[in-house]
Amino acid sequence: MKKMLSAILPGLLVVIFMGIDSKLPDSKNVIGGIYLFFPIIFIIQGIFLNSTKTMVIGFLLSSIAIILPISLWYNLSSIIPAVIVYLILGVTAFYLSNKFKKTSISKQM
Repeated sequence: MKKMLSAILPGLLVVIFMGIDSKLPDSKNVIGGIYLFFPIIFIIQGIFLNSTKTMVIGFLLSSIAIILPISLWYNLSSIIPAVIVYLILGVTAFYLSNKFKKTSISKQM
C-alpha cells in the first residue's frame, strides 16, 4: 500500500495544483509549475520509490497528470519535451538514491 501511495501521490498533487490554478482567473502559476514544481516532484518521487516497477507506474501516472491537463485546460503547445526532461531527472534521482542506499548498507556491515 505504501509503495502504491508513493507512486500515485505525486500525480494527484500535480492534478490538484493544475485544477486549482485553472479555476483562478488570469493565473499564470502553471508556468512556475512547469519550471520549478514539476521537476522537483519528479526528483522527490525518484528518491522515494524503491522498485523499478513502482517507478515506471509512478512516472507514467505523473507524466499523464502533466500532459493531459496542460493540453486540455491551458491549450499550451506540446509539453512532451519538458516531460522527457522531468523523466530523465526522476530516473537519475532513482538510480543515484538506490546506489547511495546500497553503499551505505554495505558500509554498515
